Order: sequence, then C-alpha cells, then structure tokens
Amino acid sequence: MATSFIDEVTKLWRVRKTVFQMLHDRGYYVSEKSLDEKKEEFEKVWKEAQDQGAGRERFLILVNHTNQTDKQLIVFFPDESKRVGVKPIRILAEKMDERKIREAILVVKQPLTPLARTAIQEASVKMRIEVFHENELIVNITQHELVPQHVALSDEEKQQLLNRYKMKPSQLPRIQVTDPVARYFGMQRDQVMKIIRPSETAGRYVTYRRLQQVGAVGPGALEDGRPQAQPPAALTGDVSFLPLLPLLTRKMADARSARPSELHSALRLVLDVHGFQLFFCPVFNADPHPGNILMMPDGRIGLIDFGQCRRLSSEEKAGLARLLQAVTKPRSPEADREVAEAFEHTGVKSQHGDREFMALLPRLMFSRLQAEWLQGDIKEVLRKDRIVEFPIHVVMAYRTAMLLRGLCLVLQENTSVAEAWTPWAERWLNQAGDDRPRHSVHAGGDCRVFRHCRTISVLAVSVSAAPATCWVGGFSREFCCDAQHGEGGNPACWDSVFHYDPCCTRPDPLEADDAGHESLTNGFLVALERKVDAVLADGASLESFEGDLRQTILSPEQRSTSVPTARALLAVVLGRLGRSQEAEQELAMASHDLSIAPSGAWVGTEAAGYHMHDRPFAEALITFFKSREATSVADFGCGLGLYVRDLRRVGFRSGGFDGNPATWEITDGRCLQADLSKDLDLGTRWDWVLSLEVAEHIPRQFEESFLDNLERHACSGMVLSWGNQAGEGHVNLRTSEEVEDLMKQRGFESIWPSLRLQARG
Repeated sequence: MATSFIDEVTKLWRVRKTVFQMLHDRGYYVSEKSLDEKKEEFEKVWKEAQDQGAGRERFLILVNHTNQTDKQLIVFFPDESKRVGVKPIRILAEKMDERKIREAILVVKQPLTPLARTAIQEASVKMRIEVFHENELIVNITQHELVPQHVALSDEEKQQLLNRYKMKPSQLPRIQVTDPVARYFGMQRDQVMKIIRPSETAGRYVTYRRLQQVGAVGPGALEDGRPQAQPPAALTGDVSFLPLLPLLTRKMADARSARPSELHSALRLVLDVHGFQLFFCPVFNADPHPGNILMMPDGRIGLIDFGQCRRLSSEEKAGLARLLQAVTKPRSPEADREVAEAFEHTGVKSQHGDREFMALLPRLMFSRLQAEWLQGDIKEVLRKDRIVEFPIHVVMAYRTAMLLRGLCLVLQENTSVAEAWTPWAERWLNQAGDDRPRHSVHAGGDCRVFRHCRTISVLAVSVSAAPATCWVGGFSREFCCDAQHGEGGNPACWDSVFHYDPCCTRPDPLEADDAGHESLTNGFLVALERKVDAVLADGASLESFEGDLRQTILSPEQRSTSVPTARALLAVVLGRLGRSQEAEQELAMASHDLSIAPSGAWVGTEAAGYHMHDRPFAEALITFFKSREATSVADFGCGLGLYVRDLRRVGFRSGGFDGNPATWEITDGRCLQADLSKDLDLGTRWDWVLSLEVAEHIPRQFEESFLDNLERHACSGMVLSWGNQAGEGHVNLRTSEEVEDLMKQRGFESIWPSLRLQARG
C-alpha cells in the first residue's frame, strides 16, 4: 500500500508541475512557489487532504492571464477511478459558470465515456474544455532534447510575418490539432507557431506553422480522453508553394503562358543548383523529379526529399568535370576521341571498347536532344556495343541530368545539362588542381603570385606580449607575398579599419597574473591603480569611467577587456569614490575561477564574460572576405558567436562552433557545441574558416586534430590567430616562428607577419 500511495503522489506532483509550466508558457500568471513546488511540500498537502477525506478535486487550479486581466482558466482533476463520466463534466461546468470562466483544462486518470464526450461537445458552444490524460503530463514534452523550441506568435507578430513574406495565412504550412506541442500551448484556429531548430551550417533553422483546425476538444477529436489522429485536410486556395508536378498535367500550358519568363528562370536556377551541388557540396541530390521541386509565390525555388544522395570523391568529381567539358565541344573526330577517353576515365567500360559507341553515349546522356538521334545511323552505333561496368556515381549524375532534362522538355525547353553544369565543373577544376598562375591584389598593395603554393596572407593579430601571427591559407594553389605596407610595417589601407595600438604590448594584468584569480596580488592591484590613473590623466572622470566599465560588463559588443578585469578596475574606481562595500563585492566577483575542460574549452555560461568583440575588426573581416568573393565563413572557437552574427547580417552563410557545452545558450542559438580537440567532420565546408585566439587554449596533444579540423572544413582559405601571451587557459603558446613552421609543414606560407592589431574575439 505504501508503494502505491507514493507512486500516486509522485505522479500527481509531476503532473501538477507540468501543468504549472504549461500555464506559464501560455501566458498565465503562475507564482514562483507553484513553479518550484517541491515533492516533500506536495506530500504534506496531499496527506492533509487524505486525512480530511478530500481527493484530487481539492487541487483545483485557477489562474489569470498576464496580459488579459479578464481572461481566466481553471484546471480540474476529477476523482474518478473508472472511466470519467458526465458528473465531473457537470461539476466543472458549474464551477466555470459560477466564476464566469470560458476556458478549462480537465486532467483525467481514465478515459472519457461517450456521454462525457457528448457533454463536452454540447458545452463547447459557450466554453472551451481541453482534456489531457495525466500520462501526457508526467513529463513536459517541450523540455525534451529532441523537441525543438516552439514560440507561439501573437496576432501582431503573425501579421508582421505575413507582411514580410507577402503571404496569406492559408499559405503557411499546417500543424495538426493533435500535435502534442500544439496541445501543450493550447493553440487555436489560425494561430501561428514559430519553430526553431539547431542547424550545423546556419546556426539555427526557423519554420512557421499554422493551426488550421480548432485547437480545442471538438466533435470526434477525443477518444477515451486521448487525441485521435485525423487525416490532413485537403489544401485549398493558395498554398505556400506551387509543385512543378501540376505544371506537367492539364494546367501546364496555362501556367507556362501566364509566366513564361518566370518558368524559364526557375528551370535555369534548378539546373545551376544541381550543378553546384555536384561539385561544391558534400553530397548531391539525385532525385530532382518535379514532385520534389517547389515554386514559391515570390519566385524562389524550394527543394525537398533528399533521400537519394551521393557523396563524390575528388577523383569522381574530376572525371565528371572533364567529361562535361568534352561533351560541350562541337562534334569532330578529335572531340569524339576526347569524349570517349573522358568517359572511360570515369570508370565506365563497354564490352568491346568501341570508341564511336563510347563517344556517342555521353552526348545522349548529358547534351540536348538532337533530331538525328532518332535516325537509323545512331541506332546502329548503339547496337555495336554495350556497357558492362557503370560506376554508381556516373549513374547518379546521369539520373539527375535525365530528370532535369525531362522536366525542361515537358516545359518546351530543350536544354543541354552539360552546358549548364560545365561552368561549375571548370570552376571546381580551377580550384582543385589547376596550377595556372593568377593575379591577386591584397588590401595592403599588389602581391606577387607564384604557382604550386597555397594562398597565404596574414590578416590580423590580437593584443599580446609577443606579436601573434594570423594566417589566411587556402587551396587555390597561389601564394602572395611582399605586400606594400604603411608606416610601422602595417597595411596602410587597413589602418583605418583596425584599432592599431603599437604601444599595447603588455598582456592584460589580470590575465597575466601567475597566481591566478584566487589571489589578486599586490603587484596586480598596483597595475590596476596605474591603469585608473592613466585613464584619469586623459581627462576622464571616475564617474564616467565607472559607467564605461559597467557597460563593458553588461555588453560584449565593444568589449576591450574581459569582465573579470573590468570588475577589478571597477573595484578600484569604487574604492576611490568611497563605496568600499561595492568595491569588495566587485573584487570578489573578479576573483571567480573559470571552469576549463580537458579539451581547453571554457565551460558554462560564466565564460561569456571572458569573450570580447571588436566591431571595427568585424568590419575588416567582412571587407576582406568580400574582397576574396567568399560567400560562406565558419568560426571555430566562436565564443559568443558575435562575428558569426556580423557575417550573417551582411549575407554570408556563417556557422559557429565552440567547445563550451553552453554554446547554444550564450550565443542565443546562433552557434553549436563541438569538441575542436577531436577529429571533427561537420559534413560541409565553407569558403573560409576563421579561428581567433583559440589555438593557444588547445592542449599540445590535441594540436594536430585542431589544425586538421580547420583545414578539413575550408575550401578557399583559413584565418588563424595564435597568441604567445599569458592568459586565462592559455596552455599552448607558440611564437610566430613556431606557427610559421607548423603552417609550412601543411603547405602554407606567410604574408604580413607580426602585425600588432587588436583582434578581440
């Protein structure tokens, strides 16, 4: 009996806890005491109720809405041990009438009887009753790690969304009334839910869904107290996309005549996208049939169903690229010989090795349709031989080309897939293995270009006792050197963008203290006093300096020092202002230890105070990446993800990764956690990889894996800043010469070494 009693109490306590959280998430006022109710506290209340002969009905919950004072909701727990009949429904309806409440939640242990469901249906005319089985509420589904974040939009936010994308409510994708999260939030008809999912490449992925059916319990919506699955309603009116499949049926002619230019542009875009996938994405989709291609109302194209994909090796890409190049050349004996050889190099073999056969088949596969193909001579050639080995990557590429060409033909566009894909093939060949020299101009001036080397240049470094070296390395087999610098050995045209401080050669006094944060030495305090004296000597007042320091603590946007250092300086300022108690508090907070993982990553939300950000430096990075015609940048060791944010704001595809388990939280969902000290393959690559002031935190035994990770995910270049100064968690210091040697071993050389700029990341 004791075990049964405890189990029942535990279940009811957990159900009530979820109910309180659900009400709070719906916008109702719930006290902190209720949200944090302990099991021991609830057991006492339950025992008192049992002693007085009361049951679950005593635990009635009544809440008011936070924004709508006249809106109330009641939660009722009936005592029925068998199937819930009409009596509890009647009791609940009376309580609602008595308090003039129109909304209620009924939490049941057993299923509803048919009469009870009918009673709820009849009452739905003047009141809304939602029914939850207690087993649905034992665990809060929104807190499950596999459930993405859901945010219910207000009517105003919904209208802003529709105006932004120029859509009608009916064009939004639907969410079912039976969806557990929709029921948790009590969604009603036409309400829109914002769903935020993490994304390895974009940081986060946001979708919106609208509830089309009534979100309350209605006729037939419940069976035995549980929501029943219902078939989706038919799409009517305008929808959020126009599948290309209907264009291939009766409606094709009307659609084409109404929007010929739009369809032509869409077809060209679809061809380009799949050519880009073939050569520049980790995998390409080999199933682009019309049902998987969606045309959005604003002319954009949507692609779905990536279930049939293929990953190509560099050798396979090279073979296909040269085959496409050969197919686009006009027919001639020399061109046919080149096509046949390129086809064989892809791994395709025929039974007899007939060159005429091997030259004709690729043109049939990838070129535009020709009338002569229907003549007898072509058929005779195809009868001469047959394929005995057809590598899967060639089959997948051919399947993709066949589907796309068929789509074009149905829409009366006789297109050569080879001609559409050859520009991408040539671009890939140029980046992957073409060693022809190219001219390159850097921001610091003209640079000489040499062959057989990777693109190397130094972009920026961070404040340090010994100048660190920041590298830009790439895969374009060119190498730039001898940049023309301005005064002091720095690029003249970058000087206005970066905060250049030739006097700043001393490390942060707090970070340089060998005793650590637990013991703030007298020498360190003297250094702080001198820093305050220097600021006052520049004309600032103690009050204004206090304001600047508090702003540094609160906002990382332009943080020139870490939060612990700012707090220590603030303690000195407060002491001079006679506020000794506040000074002691700030000094104690400055002495707080930072948790560091064995991988070198800073751990916890407290690490947010140790990251810095320099907006002019971010602008310089953006300028540099644009000058390199980059479209994507990844930040490894992203900290707060502010550089990722800056890059996204100007149109870059940017992702951020950091070893801190709290990365998602401290970056507001922009970046993801990843252990940079272990071999990492994110399944995608970026034009450039950025890693500022990270390498010195990686223990020496993980150094190779860290550098491999950077190189593995960069297509065109790498920006690397590696310090040699003492600092919080700095365990792998390297001089500029050591870094240069490491990079040379990987095929990199340096341009612009030893620039002393403030790169705060």
